[in-house]
Amino acid sequence: MQFNTNLPFFEWLHSDPEHFPLASQFNSIMSTYHQGRPSWIEEGFYPVHDNLIQGARDDEDNVFLVDVGGGSGHDLVEFLSRWPGAPGRLVLQDLPAVLDDIVALDPSIERMAHDFFTEQPVKG
Repeated sequence: MQFNTNLPFFEWLHSDPEHFPLASQFNSIMSTYHQGRPSWIEEGFYPVHDNLIQGARDDEDNVFLVDVGGGSGHDLVEFLSRWPGAPGRLVLQDLPAVLDDIVALDPSIERMAHDFFTEQPVKG
């Protein structure tokens, strides 16, 4: 109730243009949070190839990885740079206002508007 609202945090951020700078700051913080820290994509941290890539379906309808609430797509961009031949599609999900703020994103990464408080539309 700090800001005298009953709206959930993300709805409040996008409910009024005066809040947009806070939304932008939040997205910037989330984008830079893991810089300088080990990433799950790095060799030795998690066996990405053995546990995820090896044996994955390789067809154009297969969704390989969904980044739910993925902000500007930094994790998927990093994944794509490390594993460019991974089978299937990469999907970035976030609120429409967040996706609209992305200036540059690899065209092979699909943008999908989604509120992670609702049912996940990607199945499988």
